Formats: sequence, C-alpha cells, structure tokens
Amino acid sequence: MKASAVIGYVRRAGLRKSIAASRGAIVSIRFHIFVRYRGAKAFTGCPQGVEIFPDATDLLRALRSGRQDLPTEFYRDEMIRGGRCSVATVEGRLAGVAWAYEHPIERPHLILGPGEVELSASYTLPEFRGRGLYRTLMRFAVDWMHGEHERIFTMASHDNLTPLKTFVEIGFEEVAVLRRPSIFGPRFDTRSMRIQTWGQAFSDAVR
Repeated sequence: MKASAVIGYVRRAGLRKSIAASRGAIVSIRFHIFVRYRGAKAFTGCPQGVEIFPDATDLLRALRSGRQDLPTEFYRDEMIRGGRCSVATVEGRLAGVAWAYEHPIERPHLILGPGEVELSASYTLPEFRGRGLYRTLMRFAVDWMHGEHERIFTMASHDNLTPLKTFVEIGFEEVAVLRRPSIFGPRFDTRSMRIQTWGQAFSDAVR
C-alpha cells in the first residue's frame, strides 16, 4: 500500500481507529479473487427512488461536502489517485459508492494488465442496506466498466459474505484464493492468472 494511501486513511479515520485497523492488517487473511468477462448485461434497473451515476467523482465530492460521518470508502479519491467511481443515491441522498481502478494504477492485491480494471472499495451506508442496493450498484458498475474493458477483476476477504455471494450472482468466476496480510504479501497477477511469489512481492516493494 502506498504511503499516500496510508496517510489519507489516518487523516480520515483518525489515529485511534487506524491503530486498531493496523493490528488486523498483519494477520493472514484469505482473499477470494474473481474475474468477469464481457458478456450478458448485469444491470436490471434501479428500484424506485434510486439513481446510480457513472464517473461520478465530482458528484461524490458535492454530496459529501460538509459531512463528517462518512467512512473512508467515500474519500478514496483523496487517498489513491486515478480511481473512478459510480455513486448511488436514494431520493437524492448519498447512499453508496463503488470504485474502479484501471491499469496502470498500482493495486495492493492485484497486478493488473493493460486494459484491465479492478472494482474495489464498494460501500453502502447502513441506513440503506437490506433493499438490494449493493447488488444494484455492483451490477451497474460492472456494465459501466465492461463498456471499456473486456475483463473486470474484484476480490473480497473470506468473512465478507455479502460481496462473495453477490459476485457470483452477477457473473463473476472465482479464479484464486490469496492468503496474506492486508498490508503486504504476494499478489495475484492477472496477466498470468497466477499468484506472485513472496520473493517477487518483496522485490517489487523495495524498488
């Protein structure tokens, strides 16, 4: 993870929460890696009162202005440059976000090849959960990114059950399980569809 992302997280989450999160970041976790190839459309429309917008970083900045209660997923543009997001609103209120990171942006768990993209850091605010909004947002983001990319990658930890279930429902295929701490370790190389070794990961990290 780049230093700028860490600094951005601390700035947004606060020192106490960042220290607590760092303790869990050194424990080995199973990350399930998924790929989806361009094919059948995933998006089936929005429920009443819901709107979803592509390439919506400017809209996100406007909707979060003046708020102090949002988690760090809504500030990824300040932490990692180059990401693009889709934004979900419910009756005009900010409800969810999903980020897309395209090659050559460096990702902590994946090595993306030319023309590839990772969907990551999606989040639905608690007050809007339980109505299928996360699934709707991810379906929308998939179709948006497939308009530009043949292959989309995504991932979730083994205990993050909602994304794991949703990815399969909307056409993703699991291709690998990556075992490592959150902050450092081997990565999955989308070009070879193989897990990079620890030695390669260390070499990349110290360049």
